Amino acid sequence: MAVEAARMDRMAVLKRALRDESGRDRDVMRGFEAFSSYQKCDMDLKVEFHAGKGMPKATNNACFVLAKANSKDVYNQCGYGWFDDEKQSELKEPSARFLVAKDVNEEGQVAAFLHFRFTLQGELVDSEDGEAAIIVYDVQVASPYRGKGLGKHLMQTIELIADRYRIPFVMVPIIKGDPKTLAFFQSKLKGYQKFLEYGEDEHQIILCKDLVHFRMEIQEKEAATKASAQVESPNSVMPAGLASSGTPRDTTDAESAGDRANDDCADDILSQLMDLFRQQNGREATESEVTQWMNTLREATAEGLRL
Repeated sequence: MAVEAARMDRMAVLKRALRDESGRDRDVMRGFEAFSSYQKCDMDLKVEFHAGKGMPKATNNACFVLAKANSKDVYNQCGYGWFDDEKQSELKEPSARFLVAKDVNEEGQVAAFLHFRFTLQGELVDSEDGEAAIIVYDVQVASPYRGKGLGKHLMQTIELIADRYRIPFVMVPIIKGDPKTLAFFQSKLKGYQKFLEYGEDEHQIILCKDLVHFRMEIQEKEAATKASAQVESPNSVMPAGLASSGTPRDTTDAESAGDRANDDCADDILSQLMDLFRQQNGREATESEVTQWMNTLREATAEGLRL
């Protein structure tokens, strides 16, 4: 019974990420509009969200052409093989989700795209088991736009989306014989490790980031740093949480403890948003932009989503 309840909970998590209240494909970029603009290294890009069945034909074709240009040789050299029909079908499946970066100055040409799915970990081995996960199948960046942080921006956005929708894992299957992609995930991003539970086969390895564990490690390090600072400066005052009202709280109340934990998570996500925005845009977020994020986080709490 407990196993069935856990399975139902995982399916509810996925449904919430996939569909909005009206039953339509949910636009998971809603609330992260500030990150739909990428202006760095003389680039002016707009990041759009699309579901597979709703992506415009021209955009879908452009994504296919980019994927083929970047991956065909790697697939063939490793023995996996590249098949046009198979890839085109994959990019049009209803369960496919995309972040597509388009160049505003080049008539909206596709500069990069990230293909992902909300699913269970077991999909990688054709099984309906495991925890809820985002599986990233493609991070494709066109040659003129490489080396400018665009791929990292898309992946960090995916991690923020996962956090909001209670998705604890981001997983990435990588074709063997593609050292550049492997190096990208292991050097440019943090927390991605080989997923040993499903192992690897002759064609691919699987990387996984446990977002909950990763966040806990960061919070523990920050707590240790703050504790050390307080020892050195015992009169220091901790900043108020995101949702703090200034009203004293009963520390013996379990519900209040849960609220404080949720506030801490909201603070953590807001900090990530501000840091990422600063890195990608070269400026601090405006008050209105921060207010928008705070409202989105509060809406997430009201909807029962994890922060």
